[in-house]
Amino acid sequence: MKIRMALTGFAALLSWPAWAGAGAYEASGPVRWANIERVEEAYEVVELPSRRVCSGGGAVNDGPGSATPEIVGAIVGAVVGNEIHEDGAIGEIAGAALGASVARDIENRNRRGGLSGCRMEREVEERLVGYDVRYEYDGVSYVARMRSRPVGRRLQVEVRAVPVDL
Repeated sequence: MKIRMALTGFAALLSWPAWAGAGAYEASGPVRWANIERVEEAYEVVELPSRRVCSGGGAVNDGPGSATPEIVGAIVGAVVGNEIHEDGAIGEIAGAALGASVARDIENRNRRGGLSGCRMEREVEERLVGYDVRYEYDGVSYVARMRSRPVGRRLQVEVRAVPVDL
């Protein structure tokens, strides 16, 4: 076991030059030093998903609810319908349907927090996306967005000549 770990560590050391430079920038032109004038954090505003906020406290439940209110409403409606209508079957059916419907409406209103107690709320969040770096090279100021904050007062820049196609 110790030999296997030692061989693995030795292989990792031998391959270090290959992975140490992975992701490193390779300049195609000469690299020079520029003076950093200013570094500012750059933020992006991100809109988060909207959410419903209800007054009066309590949680807002948008998920599927229990069928119990409709069942209880149907039973109560059937009993009341049987007592009111002379033909028991028709009264029971009508009462059950009406009772279930009323119970469902009450449950939905409670789940939403009432018709006037809720509102949709949008939230935004600022996220750091990089750093805007103002630097001076050869008497001219430039600005570049960098992923990480530069260290020190100087910055390496690649100098290239690019033809202008008129």
